[in-house]
Amino acid sequence: MREAIRLHLIENIPEINEQCFEPHAAGEGVDPPYLVVRQGTDVEDSPWAGFRQIIEVWPYLKKTSFGDLDKLNKKVIEVLDQQLLTTETGEVFSCLYQGSVGGDDVVDEWDAITRGLRFAVVAIHHVNKTEMQGDPWVEATAKWSEGILGDKWTVYRDILPLGYQRPALLLRLGGLETEQRNRSLFEVRKQVIGHFFGSDAQEQILGAALITEALAEAIKIPLSIEDRRFLTVQNPRLNAGANAITNGQLNVTFKRTTSRISQEVTPIREIFNRFNIH
Repeated sequence: MREAIRLHLIENIPEINEQCFEPHAAGEGVDPPYLVVRQGTDVEDSPWAGFRQIIEVWPYLKKTSFGDLDKLNKKVIEVLDQQLLTTETGEVFSCLYQGSVGGDDVVDEWDAITRGLRFAVVAIHHVNKTEMQGDPWVEATAKWSEGILGDKWTVYRDILPLGYQRPALLLRLGGLETEQRNRSLFEVRKQVIGHFFGSDAQEQILGAALITEALAEAIKIPLSIEDRRFLTVQNPRLNAGANAITNGQLNVTFKRTTSRISQEVTPIREIFNRFNIH
């Protein structure tokens, strides 16, 4: 992944004159401007977004002004953030900008200034759609969301596939509860998590707000119009600042009373076992 990132930066930032190094190759004797790509310490694996690790990109400039450094940092973010890259082996991954690493730094021995940039690197799943068996409540939420967001947005179920398109909404199952009301009736509650990926920050927030507001106004959404089955909406909550990959910005609970609990629960167990969600 680091090599693919390095080559992508070289190809798209001519200002660095093809100088993009791993840490051991940079330093004294190398004339700025140049970039250093480092692997971070955090490594995670989410069942809905694939393998995730942290990559740091450190732009170095001669001791001029930090305003010039800001311009180079902005260029790095534009080139990497939310881009789909491919390794030599065909693995597809995406880079998501996570903020700066510390503050401005002066490296006297290299006669340079720098400030690191942090990216989450996500290796996207390969999904055979014919093998997917999704939860009907997630599917109902996805279809309803498609009607709210319109054709510009793509709504995915359960996991992000290879080559996913932005703007996108990923909906997945977050939890399941059942409560017996009497001998024949059960109340089923399911938590659905929404991950919004906009083409930019504004589009991402607007899309998340649109769905959250629409859920609050809807009260119920259809599970099966033909069978007159509906899901009652409870407590849609939006955290616009949440990490789109790890947490998701939308959290909503649906509930439904049924006498056939197996119809609601069996697909969920299959998904829980498959993705190891607890």
